[in-house]
Amino acid sequence: MRTIDLRSDPDGHAAPVTHVAFRADGRRLATCSYDGTVLVWDTDKPSSPLPLARLRPRRLVNASAWNPVEPELLATASADKTVAVWRVPERGRPLLINVLARHTDDVNSVAWAPDGRHLVCVSEDGRASMWDGITGALLGDLAGHTDHCMMVAVSRHGLVATVGEDGLVSVSRFGRTARSTSLHYSSSVEGCAWSHSGETLAVAC
Repeated sequence: MRTIDLRSDPDGHAAPVTHVAFRADGRRLATCSYDGTVLVWDTDKPSSPLPLARLRPRRLVNASAWNPVEPELLATASADKTVAVWRVPERGRPLLINVLARHTDDVNSVAWAPDGRHLVCVSEDGRASMWDGITGALLGDLAGHTDHCMMVAVSRHGLVATVGEDGLVSVSRFGRTARSTSLHYSSSVEGCAWSHSGETLAVAC
């Protein structure tokens, strides 16, 4: 294991980091922060990461996710109640592609489907919504939570897991909201992650 030290000088973040996400090839790292920015780092040399681009949503940023098919696309979830989809080229300035804005509270987490086109976004309003991340069209909602929805994870097979402070773990197949499985815990569930095989889901209570 190697430690990557990110700068705290003017090229780095000015407030605590909330989330980190490597691109699939490991050559780019996105870091989100309470300072309201997302930094994209060149991590070809992990011992000396270089800041390449600074994305500026309107408020603090809770999470980000790289597109599994188009490596230049990055989705960011923000406390401004939106998810932004950015194109971050290898060279040149980043471009804002879409802003997904139908939630009524902070967006806590975002995940791409394996097709690289669809997104699931979860919010403190309890909603887990499906979007076309390329066109920006809202496609519908998955099973809702009665309290803050904290995290979403999508497996390699397209299974969508959402967890929340209501203790609910909901699993459904992408695009098929009628067939879902749920489990309730007596305490808040704060996080979830699929195994590489997509057969096992871990949850953090």
